[in-house]
Amino acid sequence: PVWHEGLGIFLAACHRDANEVFRNKSLGRIFVDKQPEFEWETFNWLHSDSILDSEPPKHTRLRALVAKAFNRNKIEGMRPAIERITNELLDAIDVKVKSGENFDLIADFAEPLPVKIIADLLGFPKSEEHLLRPWSQAIVKMYEVNPSLQYQSNAKVAAGEFAEYVRTL
Repeated sequence: PVWHEGLGIFLAACHRDANEVFRNKSLGRIFVDKQPEFEWETFNWLHSDSILDSEPPKHTRLRALVAKAFNRNKIEGMRPAIERITNELLDAIDVKVKSGENFDLIADFAEPLPVKIIADLLGFPKSEEHLLRPWSQAIVKMYEVNPSLQYQSNAKVAAGEFAEYVRTL
C-alpha cells in the first residue's frame, strides 16, 4: 500500500494489493444511508440493495437473484441486441474515419457500449438512451472520497430524475 498525503488514506497501488483489499472480509462494503434522510431519500433507496455495497448474506441473496435473471440462455438471447448496438457504434466510427475525422476508441466505443446495452435492457427508447450516462456519472461521483457539494447536489438530482424516469417507463 501507498500512503496518499492529500487524501489521508492508504491506497492499493498494485494488482496484488487491490486483490487483497477486495478479498479481506474485515474491510466490508456495507452501505450507510446518506444524511439527512429527507435530502437523500431517493439516492439511498437506489443504493440500499446494491450488490456493490452489500456483504453476505444480503450480497449472496442479491447475487443469486441477478444470476437467475442473467443465466446463460438470457445472456445468449441478448446476443442480437449487443451485436446490433456494437455494429451501430462501429458504423458511426467508420463514418468518422471515411470523412477524415479522428475517433476516440473510449469515447466513441468503450464508454457508450455498456450504457447502450443497459439502456436497451431497461427498455429505454433509443431516442432517450442518452439520458442514462449523465445520470450514472453524477450518481457514481458519490463513490469518490469527500465528494464536493456540487457533486452531492448533482447526485441527488440525478437519482431523482432516474428513479422518476424508470417509474414512468
